Amino acid sequence: MLLLASLLLLSPPPSWGGDSTPHERVTAALARIPAHLTEGNAEELEDSLTAILGVLYQYPTVAARLLTERLEPAARGKHRDHPVVVWYIRALRSLTGLDFTATTRAQLADSEAEYLQRDSAGTVHFFGWHMAWDDTWLAPQDAQFAIIRQWRAWFAKRGRTFRYVNDPKHDHWYY
Repeated sequence: MLLLASLLLLSPPPSWGGDSTPHERVTAALARIPAHLTEGNAEELEDSLTAILGVLYQYPTVAARLLTERLEPAARGKHRDHPVVVWYIRALRSLTGLDFTATTRAQLADSEAEYLQRDSAGTVHFFGWHMAWDDTWLAPQDAQFAIIRQWRAWFAKRGRTFRYVNDPKHDHWYY
């Protein structure tokens, strides 16, 4: 009985086991993202992110499909946390090497325009991040909706045949 209990305690959860489908494994990895945002010290967070990305990299097409399906706009403006949609966008950037921008009709404060990297054409990124203050800025809703549409259109057209880059270098997709 003790041996059976020990084996059960040491076995991985069913969703991470070898018998699960790619969809189940990716879904389980994505379910870890909210906890990843709030638990542990910097080293533990890095290990958690590496583990999550490792699963996504194993099944990039499944991951990209599920991530694009989960994209939803969040409240515009400055956040002291990293909304889950930001992590979904980061994961898509890491998987694909792609990033989408969109124009906005909204007036942007100077700081907002700076962090969202508004360019001369008036396009902004979905989010921007200030490293020193750990603040995340989210674009106005019209730009968020447009960027989400671009990700979904990209997946519908190219996602199943795309050559995924699986880029683990944070500097390429985190900011």
